[in-house]
Amino acid sequence: MLVAGFESFIRPGTLIRGILLMLSILFLITGLWIFIVRHLFALLRPKQHLTDEQAARLIGQQFTDIGDRLINTLQLQDLVDDQKSLAQASIDQRSLEFDQYAFDRSINLKLNGKYLYFTLPILFLFMVLGQIQPGLYSDSSQRIINYDLFYASIAPFEFDLLSENLEIFKNGSLLLELALRGNEIPDQCYIQIGNQKIRMKTDQNGQFSYLFETVPNDVVFSFLSAGYQSKSYTITTKVKPELISFDVQLKYPPHTHKKPDFFSNNGNLNLPEHTQIYWTISCQNADSVQLTVGNHSAIFATYLIDNQLFNLKYNALQSDPYELLLINQYGHNQESIKYQLTVQKDLFPELEVAFFVDTLYYDFVLIAGTFSDDYGIHSLTINQKGTSDSLVTLLVKDIPNTQSFYHQVPITSEMLNQQARIELQVILTDNDLPNGYKPTSSTPFFLQIPNDEYFKSLLSQKSTTSENAIKELISKNESLQDKMLNMEEKLKIKQSLDWQDRSMFEEILKEKQQLQEAIEELSQKMSELNQQQNKFNDKDPVLQRKADQLNELISSVLDEKTKKLFDELEQLLKEKQNVQDIQKKLSNLTNKEESIEQALNRALELFKKLKLENDLNQAQKMIEKLSQDQQKLSTKSNKKEFSMDELKLQQDEISLKFEDFKRDLNEIESLNQELSRPESLSPTQGSEDRIDQSLQEINDAINKKERKKVGKKQKETSQAMRDLSDALADMQSNMQQETMTENIEDLNKILDDLIKLSFKQEDLMKSFRTLKSMNPMFVTLSQEQLKLKDQVTVLSDSLLALSKRVVAISSFVTSELSELNRYINASILSLRQRKANTAVVNQQFSMTSMNNLALLLNDLLQQMRNQADSQGSGKSQNQPSDNLPNLRGLQQQLSKQIQQLKKGNLKGRELSQELAEMAARQEMIRNELNKLNNKLKGQPGNDNTNNTLSKAADAMEKNELNLINKQITQELIDRQEQILTRMLEAENALKNQDENQRREAETARDYRSRLPAALNNYLKQKSKEVEMLKSIPINLHPFYKSEVNEYFKRINGNIEN
Repeated sequence: MLVAGFESFIRPGTLIRGILLMLSILFLITGLWIFIVRHLFALLRPKQHLTDEQAARLIGQQFTDIGDRLINTLQLQDLVDDQKSLAQASIDQRSLEFDQYAFDRSINLKLNGKYLYFTLPILFLFMVLGQIQPGLYSDSSQRIINYDLFYASIAPFEFDLLSENLEIFKNGSLLLELALRGNEIPDQCYIQIGNQKIRMKTDQNGQFSYLFETVPNDVVFSFLSAGYQSKSYTITTKVKPELISFDVQLKYPPHTHKKPDFFSNNGNLNLPEHTQIYWTISCQNADSVQLTVGNHSAIFATYLIDNQLFNLKYNALQSDPYELLLINQYGHNQESIKYQLTVQKDLFPELEVAFFVDTLYYDFVLIAGTFSDDYGIHSLTINQKGTSDSLVTLLVKDIPNTQSFYHQVPITSEMLNQQARIELQVILTDNDLPNGYKPTSSTPFFLQIPNDEYFKSLLSQKSTTSENAIKELISKNESLQDKMLNMEEKLKIKQSLDWQDRSMFEEILKEKQQLQEAIEELSQKMSELNQQQNKFNDKDPVLQRKADQLNELISSVLDEKTKKLFDELEQLLKEKQNVQDIQKKLSNLTNKEESIEQALNRALELFKKLKLENDLNQAQKMIEKLSQDQQKLSTKSNKKEFSMDELKLQQDEISLKFEDFKRDLNEIESLNQELSRPESLSPTQGSEDRIDQSLQEINDAINKKERKKVGKKQKETSQAMRDLSDALADMQSNMQQETMTENIEDLNKILDDLIKLSFKQEDLMKSFRTLKSMNPMFVTLSQEQLKLKDQVTVLSDSLLALSKRVVAISSFVTSELSELNRYINASILSLRQRKANTAVVNQQFSMTSMNNLALLLNDLLQQMRNQADSQGSGKSQNQPSDNLPNLRGLQQQLSKQIQQLKKGNLKGRELSQELAEMAARQEMIRNELNKLNNKLKGQPGNDNTNNTLSKAADAMEKNELNLINKQITQELIDRQEQILTRMLEAENALKNQDENQRREAETARDYRSRLPAALNNYLKQKSKEVEMLKSIPINLHPFYKSEVNEYFKRINGNIEN
């Protein structure tokens, strides 16, 4: 305390404080030795310092009563150690006397009282000083102990350092803030660093600040103000962890089909879900690196000692911000390293589906649509439920682009018969394996197969539509023919065409085009009707063959020759040719229009007749099925499988169907009356009445709960229905036989008359060749030609009437008949003008037409006889081979005419007309041959025959060119012989094939289903959309790719609207 007080009053420097410290330590050590340590040593080793005698003297000095007695006792003890005597007793007595003296009685504390006179005042003084100046001894002691530190003198104010943290990272900045507190505050303050003083900024009264902009190392400083210096402070610098660079590697999931990406110093990432992210981080002064993603736990990096890099790995599942934290022993990076992780969730696949039902034939349900996904497709399946469940997997590409598909789900005969309900659903799954192949399903599509009544109504409506279309065609053709006749009459008195005439011609050509389109549309409707009847009605093969022939007849109404005439007329009008040429071409067209009218009227009559036969056939099948249903119901009634209420419902259904059957019979009777020659239908009213009565009795028995009577009556009714079915079948068979017999007789008579007329025409032709125009026989022979014309007219009427009953009579026959009438009329006109040579040419042509007709009708007669003989045997009729002999006969006759023409003396206009007619006849034969060849295509075993007929048709086309160019050469004649040889070879090949491939029944034909027009438009539109979507850049960000996709779809939607 003395030293501390001395130091406090004089405040010496470091040297004096050091001396005081040394003196204090020396004084302390000396005191400890003298008063404590020395005695402790003595206590620990007493035998080394005092003997018993010495101790006895010390005790004798303390206790005067004892004196030397203790020493004498000890000496006496030594004498009696070896023997016991009275001396020992004396020693024991003295020991008892010494026990009354205690050692603590030897210490007299009162003797120390004399020192209190000196110590108490000193202690009091020190205590007073300590109260007057608190911290006097403690601060002084601290200064003495830390003698080498500088301690400022006590100033009248205090230095209050406001900056609490003096630790900064290296090269960082630090703001020092100081407040001077006291009664007297200086105006200025400095920072002293070593010998350098830096003035601080005065902020406000008593507050100062200074900014260290860069502190590269530790700094020791103090504050200096008004001559007073504060204590020393130290700014400690720490090493800061720093990021040098980092690389990012992205390994995408396999289903994205994306190659790994590498980025440098790019922290904001857009990536697919389940992408593996690998960071390689290069740092300075960092002990560890920590990754924090969103609210997840921190991930510590792996340190690679070799290249001093940190590695991090993370599996991206959702969008989150993330932060990199660089850590060392002093802390972490001050500037945050934060980035955004944007995860693109794998979207559900997009599916757009449209279902199209083949309402024409009910052959299939077409499923079409488009699909896409952000990365790819795993599977596309069609789930079908109904009569049989199935799952069809379609082939798809595992690509992100938009794809289209379509698939036909067949509607089987079983589905039609059971009137099944079908459920279809398209299921699309993407290739997102990590999330379990996400599915997208279309809205289920339900299809209820219609019942028999629907198909019956559909066919009836189609049939009525086709009939009305034929009537409309007849009306259009009549209108066109009237305009052509009026135009022909006008041209007879005109030398040139005015604008009204040209407008009329334009209208005629326009109506012709409309007529052609209407005929094509009717042909298509007829084809659809035939296929529908085969599909839904189990059409009889004979009726099917007739329907095909009728359809072929309608298709050939506007033949190529007529189309060519209209094209030539249009060309003449464009070239502004003279009126005579136009009038001649118009006259030819007028004649053709008459043939077209006849063909359309014939088609209408044949259609009605075919409809009658078909309806009668379906009525017979309907009553036969009702008979079977009634028999089954009778069996179940007898076995009591139905309750009376259920039985009544079933019986009422049969009664209703029978009422429909009676209405059908009434319609058949009405249709029969519409025919030009009604068929002889047997009456069925009696059978119908008996069945009606039986049905009523069954109903009464059901109401009376008479089950046995019900079963009996049902059985009787079934038999009555079966009898009626047999009667209708017999009626059909008899009707066909009677009609066939009558048609054969009529055709035979026509053929005989035609042959007679041909001979008669030949005689007249020979007579006119040698007859002069002024010969009196000229008039007589001309009258014979007029009679021949009347006979030809009667024959034509008979043949046309027959053609309305026999659909097998081809349009070639009616066309040749029209040519015959034209040549007969032309010969009559030439005879009236006394042009014998021209009349002979026309007579030659008419005789040729008669011979052609005779060949055709003879071939047809043979076919009809064969059909009558084999009817019911199931033998296939009207094979393509049946027409080939006829065509070969026509070609042979044409070849003979060419040879005769080469030897003849015809010249000029007559020769040109003859050659033109031959070229037209050759073209007609070639067209028929091509039709026959088209029928043979696709049939097994006909490849060689097809090639042979194709070569023959090509040779015919060359002959047509030679005839048109008036080149009657030997090459033309040789080519004719080659054509006949090829046709004979094809005919023999077809006959052999027919014999080797006889069938018991006609094989059903496969019709190619046409896609609905709506579907065609849909597929075209989707194809355009897919092409547009393919133009989307594949390297776009997924969000922008989706936006572009939607943009193209909106554009496409606007195009559709």
